[in-house]
Amino acid sequence: MRDGVSPFENFDVTSLLEERSRRRADHPFLIWAPFEGPGRTWSYAQFAHDVARLAGGLAGLGVRTGDRVLVQLENCPQAMLVLFACARIGAIHVPVAPAARPPELAWFAAFTDAEIGRAHV
Repeated sequence: MRDGVSPFENFDVTSLLEERSRRRADHPFLIWAPFEGPGRTWSYAQFAHDVARLAGGLAGLGVRTGDRVLVQLENCPQAMLVLFACARIGAIHVPVAPAARPPELAWFAAFTDAEIGRAHV
């Protein structure tokens, strides 16, 4: 940072991912190494592609700019994908604990003005 200006000023996560997916397309962006099962590595380009597809799916389900989306996922790549997908369409990502039960989800939905849907990623 020089002169108090961040090199990321005027960028959001969507534009940063797009820019990096062009400049560093084949470089690793996300490496998933679970305790059990196979791992996976996403390049910047692969991750940006998957985010765009998921954003399109969310938009197809009716999610629009400004909508609040309750997200109930474990710590996994899908959690990152949906975070970026929400940002891409301008929706507000509202994470809730994976262990939250229906009464808690209803409270979060009411508190944040989010809709409770049945979409699964």
